[in-house]
Amino acid sequence: MTNWHEKRAEPRTAVTHDSWQVLHAERDTPLGVLANLSSSGLMLNTAEPLPERTTYQARLCWLDANGARHSLPLGLHVLWCNEGPGGGHWTGCEIIAISDADQLILDRLLDRSLGN
Repeated sequence: MTNWHEKRAEPRTAVTHDSWQVLHAERDTPLGVLANLSSSGLMLNTAEPLPERTTYQARLCWLDANGARHSLPLGLHVLWCNEGPGGGHWTGCEIIAISDADQLILDRLLDRSLGN
């Protein structure tokens, strides 16, 4: 059996603090807390399960070291969702839409390891 991390095209960077969120862009409500991120996908910790094969217009939101708020608009496709230990759900998403300029910002963030 192949593990999910073996199927990933790119390594993911773990996020070790909760200042990163993914918001539903149309409702401006949280989809979940970011657990890890790559230039082509992410994993969320969500309170409720997100249905597999659904798409979301989302915003990746974070605070920088100076406390300034930033966000990047993303199109997400839910690949899988599993119940996590102790409640909550782990949800794997593919980034299916991002502008070229925002992709450059995301790549720079990953190069700096998200400030971890």
